[in-house]
Amino acid sequence: MADDLWQKKKRVYAQQLEDRLKDDEAFKRSFVQTAEHVRAIHKLNVDYNNRRTVEQTMCAISGTSVLFVFVDCALETSWIRVVNTALTVALLGLLVRRYCIEVDIFIGKGSLPPDVRFHELPSYVVLGFLVEFLLCSLTVPPFITEGSFSVRQWITRAQIDPVSHLPFCKFDGTLDGRDCYLLYAYPYQVLGLVQLVRVYMVPRFVRNLSDFYCYRIAFIGSLNNVDALGTLFAIKYLLRTNPFAFLGLGFLTSVFTTASAIWILEAPVNPLVSTYANAVWLTVVTMATVGYGDRVPMTTAGQVVMIVFAMVSGILLTGMLSASFFAMLELTDADVTVFDLLEKEKQAKQTANASARLIQATWNLHVCRRDKKHDAAAYVTKRSRVMDDGEMDGTYLGGVNWVSRRKLGLLNRLMDEPSCALFSLRHDCHHRSTE
Repeated sequence: MADDLWQKKKRVYAQQLEDRLKDDEAFKRSFVQTAEHVRAIHKLNVDYNNRRTVEQTMCAISGTSVLFVFVDCALETSWIRVVNTALTVALLGLLVRRYCIEVDIFIGKGSLPPDVRFHELPSYVVLGFLVEFLLCSLTVPPFITEGSFSVRQWITRAQIDPVSHLPFCKFDGTLDGRDCYLLYAYPYQVLGLVQLVRVYMVPRFVRNLSDFYCYRIAFIGSLNNVDALGTLFAIKYLLRTNPFAFLGLGFLTSVFTTASAIWILEAPVNPLVSTYANAVWLTVVTMATVGYGDRVPMTTAGQVVMIVFAMVSGILLTGMLSASFFAMLELTDADVTVFDLLEKEKQAKQTANASARLIQATWNLHVCRRDKKHDAAAYVTKRSRVMDDGEMDGTYLGGVNWVSRRKLGLLNRLMDEPSCALFSLRHDCHHRSTE
């Protein structure tokens, strides 16, 4: 029912468009231009999808060829080299196809003219194609079925025996003239380990797995001057969204791949890395940038593999893990809001406690001042009372002394002048009574 309704709508829209094209010449001209733009956008979308498919196929072929190299080194079967050669030829064909699609994308984006020739391509495109073609073409030819080659690795200068005055090798090695060498042999299939350089395709594989790989995201990125379909942007996106899953998978892949190569290269010479478990331990210790020194690669090839695939990748993965961990601990906007609320609540509690202590201190000060004033008033009252009693005693004693003196004077005057003395006595008594 829904399909029938959609078909009816399509017929109606087609009829309306046809009528509009017949009646309006300006609309007809603009419609032709719009149709060309729509076809260009559709072709660009198809090119992006085709490039994605080609790159994923190339990465799968590269991983399969590296796995076959490990199996060939362990089992020494010639048919694996034939299969690897066929995979290499297919890989080179896909590489040419990828760069053709890349040129079509540049044309669709307007970076190159439609009639561009090979010699007119940008130098970075040509150089990138040549380098990738060289790296992808490295493989062991299928006609090399058996045999081995010897390696003569210089160790150090020979030491001179103080007794016999003859040169000797202080460390393990074979004396040849004045130098000490480490001699060992590899089967020819070990040369297939050069295909490990194809791991450069892994970042493209990671980019293509992202859910934003389309021309719409590329257009949005171009508006903001960002290469949204670039490998670096894809890695940033994965480190933001799924950091630990991405880094964990990368770490495990690097450990087991590097350990396999180290085991193949070191087992014929190095007794400390004679097993795969020892190779894994050496790889993990190196990638973790610990380096206990209990096991070290002795061969030059093993040292190169350890530096490139263990040390460098370990430093990168460890650095990205640390950055992701600290980014996870970084506060979001919601976290900042909650922390601000908690800080405000803490400050409110501290303010309330300080206010309570201030009120208590003020009340205690008021009580102390009130008690001090009461004690001072009582002391002043008591002191005033003591002073009044003294004054009264002094007045009383003074009056007694004065009366005694007046009596003595009157007696003396009575003896001399009786009438004058009596008048003076009356006057003095009246004066004292008024006072």
